[in-house]
Amino acid sequence: KFCGATATNAAIMADSWAYTVDIESILAELKAEHAQSMVQSKFGGSAGRIFRLLVDRKRLEEKQVAEMAILPKKEVRTLLQSMMREGFTKLQEIPKDSARRRMLHLWTVDFTHVCKILMDRYYQTWVNLSIRCAREAKNVKPILSKINQGIAVNRDEKDQVERW
Repeated sequence: KFCGATATNAAIMADSWAYTVDIESILAELKAEHAQSMVQSKFGGSAGRIFRLLVDRKRLEEKQVAEMAILPKKEVRTLLQSMMREGFTKLQEIPKDSARRRMLHLWTVDFTHVCKILMDRYYQTWVNLSIRCAREAKNVKPILSKINQGIAVNRDEKDQVERW
């Protein structure tokens, strides 16, 4: 039985216990884990750890990232810059003093932007697969028409149809 359920959470009554499921938090965590796995597959395991640190902590200095991720500063800098080139991280400069001579550099993740980047990549992959599928179907169409007409096909044509 649902009582007081909304689009973002669901409350379930069982005997005298009430359970609330925070769907928004679950979806946010799934998005973060998926984005982290995409970063990890593109840049490596260390980059995945760095990305997750920035998602969880919001803003960190390079030194803090290196300490928390237990990685050398040089590697952290390289990974952060690589991820920034691809749009997964951003660098924010904050003045340390009123004269703005000394700056504090904080690394951050704009998660909305990261989601847009990933969606763009998924759509591009989908388009590429659609184009390839159409091209493959075009190559196999004459062989399929032979088969439908009852004309014998050789082994290479059979293999081509099976691969398709």
